[in-house]
Amino acid sequence: MHQNSHAHSAVARVREALGKKVSRERVGTELEGMMSGPAPVRAVQDIERLRLFPSVFSVPEDSAAELGENYGSPCVAVMAAVDQILQRWQPQTPLSKEERRLALLAALLLPLRKCETSAPKGKNKKVPLAEFIVRESIKWRGKDADAVKALHEEAGHLLNVYASLQAAQASTEETSIRFGKSLQRLGKLGLVQAGFALVPLLGMEPATPLGIDGALAQEVAAQAQQALSTAICDPALQDAPQTQMSRVEVCQELEHGMAAFRLDGCWVWKPLLDGKEIMSAIGLSRGGPKMKQYTDKVTEWQLTHPEGSAQVCRQWLISMFGKQ
Repeated sequence: MHQNSHAHSAVARVREALGKKVSRERVGTELEGMMSGPAPVRAVQDIERLRLFPSVFSVPEDSAAELGENYGSPCVAVMAAVDQILQRWQPQTPLSKEERRLALLAALLLPLRKCETSAPKGKNKKVPLAEFIVRESIKWRGKDADAVKALHEEAGHLLNVYASLQAAQASTEETSIRFGKSLQRLGKLGLVQAGFALVPLLGMEPATPLGIDGALAQEVAAQAQQALSTAICDPALQDAPQTQMSRVEVCQELEHGMAAFRLDGCWVWKPLLDGKEIMSAIGLSRGGPKMKQYTDKVTEWQLTHPEGSAQVCRQWLISMFGKQ
């Protein structure tokens, strides 16, 4: 009994020090070393086991009230699941150490993806809680926060793409456009494989969104489970070997879909027509509010005609919009 009391007292002192005495920058530096090391999941599991998770990944008081004290448990479970995927999956383009680190962080914060909090500098602005944690609680770089935000957003888009790939009635053109735009957003950040790895996690019970209305959270979870039902039938079997392999198969299916639509590398494609060429084709003397509409349409055409030429694209553009 005395030993347990002493241990609890020691943890309480560490928790207090993390909250008041140790700088957030120091916390972030130590955490980055753990996440880049040989056993990142074990390190974060130890943080949770010692009940230090809310001190390391601290949140504002209003968010803490919504999340409760145990929000670390589902976060760690989701991170462990993505680590299993990354160990079993062998993508054609292997993840770099940086992409792996960001995939682990994004998975860790995935249950918080729908929760928002007040921006640090006020102005009645809301920001994603996960972004707040990366920027303010662990003081990682701004581009790390941007990467986590992008991965959370694109995982949902890619989930819908995956569902379309499984549906016989899927519109090939529409799916190609949605898939391509998501790949372009992720590819520019070097996070395509990380994005694929997050998709099957959305069907996990621990990934059910925290900090929002319970009914809405369950609806989001049910939609994800439905979209993944062809691959992962029972979310309760989250740690079973067959479930782990099914998650890998979701990643493989997305990778195969990217190849089938010939979208691999679409994030480095140069536009077939630049702004001046678009204006010339449709007879505009100057740009304007509609230029984005035209450039977006050219991008969409290119995503659905990956081997198309600039000349054919120009003819298509003229047939669509004529001379303005």
